[in-house]
Amino acid sequence: IHIARSNGNPLPLLEAVESVNEAQKSVVYRKLRETIGEVSGKTIALWGIAFKPETDDIREAPALRFIETLLMDGAIVRAYDPIAQANAKMLYPQIQYCSTPLEVLDGADALCIMTEWNEFRHIDIGEIKKRLISPIVIDGRNIFDPYTMKQQGFIYQSVGRPL
Repeated sequence: IHIARSNGNPLPLLEAVESVNEAQKSVVYRKLRETIGEVSGKTIALWGIAFKPETDDIREAPALRFIETLLMDGAIVRAYDPIAQANAKMLYPQIQYCSTPLEVLDGADALCIMTEWNEFRHIDIGEIKKRLISPIVIDGRNIFDPYTMKQQGFIYQSVGRPL
């Protein structure tokens, strides 16, 4: 887009895609606020920091803007990522990093899923519910079935799906 603009050849379709991609980065935060209201003083558990699974790359990761917004609004952030935590610690040393995806849930007001690591798909949802203060899951990667989550008593929000 930058090269095209600098050569006098704007690419409106790519610019629109870039705009939509940027807006998507705030969807999880908006859904979280719609569900729990103010986040100040609340503990938010975060699964996944990496841009995509199987990498430690956090460049342009939606989780970064999410973390920044949570911190600016006074939330307590607890995070788990199987590979990208070391990179994230350099940017956000003030958040609590946990050693397991279940540990991050202990005492949290809500869980937000930002990267679709396979290990998250196999966690017992009953254990998730037991560890959270409230059974709130904002699934930014659509790893869980919305009907199952609702049947199990979760307040569940996913992206682009009914329920």
